Amino acid sequence: MNHLNLTLDEAIGYHQSGELTKAQSIYENIIKKEKTNPDAWHLLGVLSYQMNHFDLCVQNIEKAIRLNPNVSSFYSNIGLAYHKKNQFENAIESFKKAINLNPNYPEAFNNLANSLRDSSKDKSQEALKCYKRALELRANYPEALNNLGNLLVENNNYEDAIKYYDLAVNYNPNYGDAYYNIGYLYKKIGKLDRALEFFQKALSLPNLTNEYVLNSIFDVKREMCDWDEIDNLQNTLVKETLDSSSDTLIDPFSVVARLSDCTQKIQYELIKKHTDKIVFKNNHKRFTHKVKKIEKIRVAYVTAGLYDHPIMQNTQGMFPHHDKDKFEIYICSLNHEKDSNYFKNALRDVDGFMDLSHMDDEEAAQKIYDSHIDILVDMQGYNAQGRVNIFSYRPAPVQLQFHAYPGTMGCDFIDYIVTDEIVTPKEEEKSFGEKFLYMPDCYFPTYDKQEVSKLIPSKKECGLSEDAFVFCCFNTAYKIEEKIFSLWMSILKELPDSVLWLYSTNEFVIANLRKKAKELGVNPKRLVFASLLPKAQHISRIKNADIFLDTYYCNAHTTAIDALHADLPIITRKGYSLASRTASSMLLTLGLPELVVDDFDAYKKLAVSLANNKTVFEKINTKLKENKKTTNLFNTKLFVKNLEKGFEMIYSNYQNNKKPKMIKIKSEVCHED
Repeated sequence: MNHLNLTLDEAIGYHQSGELTKAQSIYENIIKKEKTNPDAWHLLGVLSYQMNHFDLCVQNIEKAIRLNPNVSSFYSNIGLAYHKKNQFENAIESFKKAINLNPNYPEAFNNLANSLRDSSKDKSQEALKCYKRALELRANYPEALNNLGNLLVENNNYEDAIKYYDLAVNYNPNYGDAYYNIGYLYKKIGKLDRALEFFQKALSLPNLTNEYVLNSIFDVKREMCDWDEIDNLQNTLVKETLDSSSDTLIDPFSVVARLSDCTQKIQYELIKKHTDKIVFKNNHKRFTHKVKKIEKIRVAYVTAGLYDHPIMQNTQGMFPHHDKDKFEIYICSLNHEKDSNYFKNALRDVDGFMDLSHMDDEEAAQKIYDSHIDILVDMQGYNAQGRVNIFSYRPAPVQLQFHAYPGTMGCDFIDYIVTDEIVTPKEEEKSFGEKFLYMPDCYFPTYDKQEVSKLIPSKKECGLSEDAFVFCCFNTAYKIEEKIFSLWMSILKELPDSVLWLYSTNEFVIANLRKKAKELGVNPKRLVFASLLPKAQHISRIKNADIFLDTYYCNAHTTAIDALHADLPIITRKGYSLASRTASSMLLTLGLPELVVDDFDAYKKLAVSLANNKTVFEKINTKLKENKKTTNLFNTKLFVKNLEKGFEMIYSNYQNNKKPKMIKIKSEVCHED
């Protein structure tokens, strides 16, 4: 064996032991001596991949392929880099070349399946065949078993998915990512106790690559209202995420909706770390735009909520009110139900529709760009089914986020956030990646023609005592944390004839909250739980409540609007973040500042006072009903006119070649026809 081979072997030894810098130096020295050594170029490319330098990986392995185009592993490994760059077609082509050179290459079939699956939902069956071929070639292949399980979960085949996950951990009992995926599946089907068990198992194992396992444990405990050690868990989660040497991440929606005692500044830092690591930083392709004169501004709303979903429940009234003389309105769908009236009505009210649901991010961005959209509106953010990577291509010259996600996106390609001065005071602009587009009233859209069922069930039918004073909170259970629940229990103790009516989707919430109530000296039977109902029926039934008690760290949003439709006063404490000030903004726009308090003592005092003083309570109730008619919260037409004025201002700013800046919209005058 000559000296060159010995040196390459030495480099491989360092490489395999994780001493990447030493290995890199030797590979580079070999290439200096012999630029035509394909193995050195290839291994340098593999090392670049492991160091997250995916562009460099492609460059190095391309050189190896030019020197020797007949090595299957070269194509498989360059395919991995293309996949990381979200260049799925290049990845698919590379894996197929690897397979043509070596038809019995299980890793290439597994990798091909991954790229097929991630490129398009339409290719899931092809991906399924490739996973199964990989397993024919190597039955005890944990990674392929795990990946096949993931594909089956995406296709809602949970029974078969768990079988493949079980096989994966059977062949590799230390396979942390597979345990995590089992936990994710159990969470998806509502078996939260099993989910917690498998997430905790995953966390205990070496070589776990999933950055969200600690986040997932925290989320499940919040969804169960299991507060045992929750503060310590949150502190660890936040500390590790803020540690630059740690891979731990928090999903941005968890940041804005589940963390307690977390300032807007800390939220921004947590979200930015997620964005910097996850959101498409390795593909720098961005569309360029030339300023041009236009007759109408083309606005496209991107949403996955084109069905009976809070996004459409709140925004459905907007589309018919857009000024078609000034704007062309498009909807870009990430997910929709063709038979839904929400979908049919939205299509009726807009100028154009783009179905992006079966396109990869680059294809979707190209479609938007080719449609010459001027303002692209993200209505999903980091909510479920959101696809922020589409926006990272910059398919429109002006991009903003609106409505569904109550926080910053933490990236440089979303220019504006539609907001108001209550939820995001001027001094907090540094804690956002976006510039503020200030609405003159509450930023949250409402539907003024909301249907309410005329059939109001009795208190008895709702499980409520006929003579009880009914406090309620229909917020999702993860918004309820120990501090606010303890406050609610202290209110019930002050008012022996009162009950608390809550919403729950799982048995753990009911058991945990009743247990906690008993510990705090409240009869658990005074907690009444409701299940999901269609919107019109839900608003009708909550007319049986007297007062809506808001959560603190993440307020009621859509549920607050539901309560106000039902003429329920809401007591809220103004918080420290967008998500914890939304109900305050609604009530102030509605002309009810007396329902917004600054601390928990005032919260409790107000709740007890209104329950004890029928005259004052009825005065507030009457004022709420009257103000709904005369203030702007439920004036959908005015909301749209103000939003359109904002669109004109931010697009004019772009046409004048100015950087995005804070913009305040002055309210239009709008009278109902």
